[in-house]
Amino acid sequence: MEPVRFVWRSRFDPSHDNEVLSEVQRLIDGRDAEEHAVVGDPKPMTYQRRGTKMPDEKYFQSTPVSYFKVQLQDSFWALRQKIVHEVSVPWATRHFDAAGGVNAYRAHPEEYAAEVKKGDLEAIKFIESMAAVVGLQRDAVIEGLTRAWGREMIAAQTSDGYWPFGWPLASDSAHRWRAVWWSHEDYALGHYLESGIAVRESTGDAAMYESAVRAVDNMACTFLGSHRAYAPGDEEIEQALMRLYGATGNPKYLTLCGWLIGQRGHHEGRRSYGKYSQDHLPIEQQHTIEGHAVRARSSTTG
Repeated sequence: MEPVRFVWRSRFDPSHDNEVLSEVQRLIDGRDAEEHAVVGDPKPMTYQRRGTKMPDEKYFQSTPVSYFKVQLQDSFWALRQKIVHEVSVPWATRHFDAAGGVNAYRAHPEEYAAEVKKGDLEAIKFIESMAAVVGLQRDAVIEGLTRAWGREMIAAQTSDGYWPFGWPLASDSAHRWRAVWWSHEDYALGHYLESGIAVRESTGDAAMYESAVRAVDNMACTFLGSHRAYAPGDEEIEQALMRLYGATGNPKYLTLCGWLIGQRGHHEGRRSYGKYSQDHLPIEQQHTIEGHAVRARSSTTG
């Protein structure tokens, strides 16, 4: 059988690509086969779970199977998990973090000061990915880097709980919660919340989670009981609120989620976002999936 070969295409600095490609190819070629689980001779990956419980069944009609309870023991997906852990995370974090990411943190953990740009939505989302990696196999370096990123993001939070790190355009309080289709203000918050939940589930560290909940509480105070003209540009926040409701059982988060969903198709005081953002009709009248695929997916699966 011919060895697996592929072409790497990067939107980041191409000078690192050969290094990354060589490392991935080394793993695929099986030179570390004794470290992987293989068919016929399973060697499961180990993990130690800490933190919160998965959603309680009393809040939902069904409960998803946690990845904590799944161990891949084959020669394909288990290898991909190893590649993500050893290659993808170091590669991605050095591009998201000007201070150097995983490898730089490993070299000087006590002196490390993260340099993640405000408004970098991909970095915010990648924290959840790192949490999933250490949820399968604990890694003090990745966990330390995650805490360093979290400190940067938490430090930006205002005294009333609002979190401008993810959407710097709203650093001035007069510009918060603008009803425009292109806004990613609550999208950033949704991913921050999901990252905080994931970190707490996999490591027990609740600092980012508590910060995200304060930010969501600020959002709830702004909208619940109001007649403010608003709808999210992207439904990520609704998905995150359902996850928070599942983790806490607090009806406030379910109510906020329902309020946001209920704004779609009602355009009093604001412009319609159209089919692109599933805002062309009230949600209960939408019988087909329309518009932006990712937004539609969040709307129908959250």
